[in-house]
Amino acid sequence: MARSYLNFLAARKLIRTARADSNRRNARRSTGPKSAAGKAKVAKNALRHGLAIPARLDPALNREIEGFAELIAGASAPAFLLDCARRIAEAQIDLRRIRRVRLSAWSKVETGELRRGAAAPEISQASPAGPAELNTFAKQLLRLDRYERRALSRRKAAIREFESIMQRQ
Repeated sequence: MARSYLNFLAARKLIRTARADSNRRNARRSTGPKSAAGKAKVAKNALRHGLAIPARLDPALNREIEGFAELIAGASAPAFLLDCARRIAEAQIDLRRIRRVRLSAWSKVETGELRRGAAAPEISQASPAGPAELNTFAKQLLRLDRYERRALSRRKAAIREFESIMQRQ
């Protein structure tokens, strides 16, 4: 019994080693784009609309968040209440940013810029021209909807927490 268990452990170690070697070989092959054009394309991935960046990291928006939080909680509110108000304010400002990007995108559709081949820089770096591009545009609008749903959820949770704190006081 002990011998078969030792054989099992040895075989298991061999399998783990083979799997690890295979993973290393695959990783060497899949390290991203190699060409200059491919690298240039993926370098713009994070710059599509800037909505993934938290609003509090932008100095102008951070000042707006602070002002809005003071309006919600009051200037002399305790730190924990002001923190909660900041979360409400940040979610609200994120909603405004998302809606601005969506409005800009739709205005490009309405003015015909999307069909003439002008890119909607807030939405995509591609230049739409036909049905396939409009399909891509629709998918990008769905992504904006996801950003909006998350922001709405964050705001709702922060409002509930704020109201709960206020009821306890």
